[in-house]
Amino acid sequence: MALRLFRRSTEEQQADEQRIHDSLEKTRGGMFGRLGNIFQANEITEQTWDELEETLIMGDVGIETTEVLVARVQQRVSKEGIKRPADAQAVLKQEMLAMLGGSDAMEIDEPRLLTVVLVVGVNGSGKTTSIAKLAKLYKDHGRKVVLAAADTFRAAAVHQLQIWG
Repeated sequence: MALRLFRRSTEEQQADEQRIHDSLEKTRGGMFGRLGNIFQANEITEQTWDELEETLIMGDVGIETTEVLVARVQQRVSKEGIKRPADAQAVLKQEMLAMLGGSDAMEIDEPRLLTVVLVVGVNGSGKTTSIAKLAKLYKDHGRKVVLAAADTFRAAAVHQLQIWG
């Protein structure tokens, strides 16, 4: 009987697995999923650029940043003679990384008393999923992990972190 208190029922486990699956589907269908869909077409058209601009703005990238980013991608696509949408998508990724600047890789095995990671991003970009993966990675390396959710748009974020972290 006492062991039963600490075990989760099969139904609870299945419900948690379904919630995780649903969350992953939402992540895939978020801004980056929509960006991927834009570049599934057979050719790059004016509609490609309109949809790209709309998706970035709707993804809270910001109007000014969106305009600069789309202009840079258009310029490179034109200058480099890119015809395939998949190649334009690669240019978009490169330009996004260039705008975000370099990255300082965190060394997990580096001894330190405290590591604080702040994760920010647009809605639907997979922040919570990435946080859960980071938490698992740190735990697998023997670190203690504390997660704090600050998602103002999705109340389920706290629950998702509890399940995954």
